Amino acid sequence: MNALRDAELTPDQSLLLYTIGYEWHENGSWPVWGHVEDILDAKRGLDAEEILRSLPRIGADTVFAAGYGFTTQLPPHPLGRNDVVKLTLATCYAFKAWSDWAGKPFIRTLKHMIELWDKKISTPQEAGVAHLRSKDLARQIKATQKFVTAFPDLIRHEPGNPLGSGFIAPDGLWQYEITRRIRPYRDVETIGDYIDKTCETVTATAAEYAGGTRYTGRVTVPTSDSQFGSFDETGLWDPTPAPPAAPPAGTRPPYLDAELLADLEDAAQNTQWKIGKLLALCAELNDSYAAGHAYACAALIRAVLDHIPPVFGHRDFKQVAAQHTFTVQRTDKAHAQKLAGFKDIADDALHRPISTNIPLITMNDIPEPARLRAVLHELVTLMGKAPTATT
Repeated sequence: MNALRDAELTPDQSLLLYTIGYEWHENGSWPVWGHVEDILDAKRGLDAEEILRSLPRIGADTVFAAGYGFTTQLPPHPLGRNDVVKLTLATCYAFKAWSDWAGKPFIRTLKHMIELWDKKISTPQEAGVAHLRSKDLARQIKATQKFVTAFPDLIRHEPGNPLGSGFIAPDGLWQYEITRRIRPYRDVETIGDYIDKTCETVTATAAEYAGGTRYTGRVTVPTSDSQFGSFDETGLWDPTPAPPAAPPAGTRPPYLDAELLADLEDAAQNTQWKIGKLLALCAELNDSYAAGHAYACAALIRAVLDHIPPVFGHRDFKQVAAQHTFTVQRTDKAHAQKLAGFKDIADDALHRPISTNIPLITMNDIPEPARLRAVLHELVTLMGKAPTATT
């Protein structure tokens, strides 16, 4: 059994998903939340956000562990009128139209990506690289141009997203590297196979993050890690939020996930940048974070921030936070500015001399992992656009 595959949606839930998906189908873009609210209110006098949060999800739906449901991850605060909520491929379980619009061409694209991955040529001197290009995709998989244009945004919100660094040109053409994360989907033949594989991965990850059980065909959501409710022992959704709990000793998730570090390493291969030191700092940061060593974490985060500004074209991280135009401008720039403000705490950890009264730095003083992750994801993007390294 699968909590998403077996979900019996109410008419109101189905209407919400159809309303979000229809705009994507018609125009290749997602509607702002205020538009969705207005449609549901005008048609049936419905509270769209209440319906949205009632939809089933699996996994640990927190900042650090990717939960999965019919829509992208929801913020803990109420949605703004200009916020955007997007559908995932799991919605193919909910209604056939989404399977026709997105699911079937998605599977053809996935199989094409696997073919490109298998055909790449590696030598002892140079690793092979496979790229997915929009200019070839419509012809290769017989998809509409709207689907091809929207594909990078559609797959970006899937937990197993196999796209690496890339770019979107001003004329809308795009190119992305295909990463090793494509391999688990080698035997996928249908959209159902894909979603089952994704559910398996998400639930296993949630178990690792929260000490729960691994996927056994029935979803288990650790109640201590659910912001908006959980599935009870019968498999029904209980919307009662559970209180947050600190992770037990030794189970704190990595500060920087392995996939991000792999993306960094892959993106740097074709640039002038040598990132051995950066990867070493990140590995030591993960070790210190897992062990709860607050002073080491503070020093290592400061070291990372001092190390990376040249890739952004700036002298120091304060300039990066103030002047760089981030790909996700509002959110990621805010993360960078918060990290720039962390300098005072890092200086405290590194430079304050001993005295008779020293305030203790704890793990609560360490910036949220999402902030540094956002900055390093931007670093991956920049290296993907950098000139190819010459020998």
